[in-house]
Amino acid sequence: MDWLKEWKKEQAVQRLSLGDKWGDEFDGLVFTDEMGKHMKNTTLTHEATMLGKKIGKEGFRFHDLRHSYAVAAIRAGDDMKTVSSNLGHTTISITMDIYASFTDDMATASANRMNAYISANF
Repeated sequence: MDWLKEWKKEQAVQRLSLGDKWGDEFDGLVFTDEMGKHMKNTTLTHEATMLGKKIGKEGFRFHDLRHSYAVAAIRAGDDMKTVSSNLGHTTISITMDIYASFTDDMATASANRMNAYISANF
């Protein structure tokens, strides 16, 4: 989050310095080039690969951030409708098909917690 906040500040400086030349049609994008336009997929792929190497995660892909978000949101307790909507899936079933194993893990953990609670209190 700290990095994203710094990036947003840097973007604001770029935007101010370019004035009318800034790509306003792409306003609101997180990842833009120095002209305020969307970054090319190849740029994001390259940057993600370099970041992965830097943090010791060989083979890291930009798309892995999407999966990281989804898993973290599910484990944090976000409801599947919200996660599905945030991912841009047209149905919850798409999200469930992809991330069902994580919800299965959560169901097992929930059952274990309930078993421990019942054993301790009844």
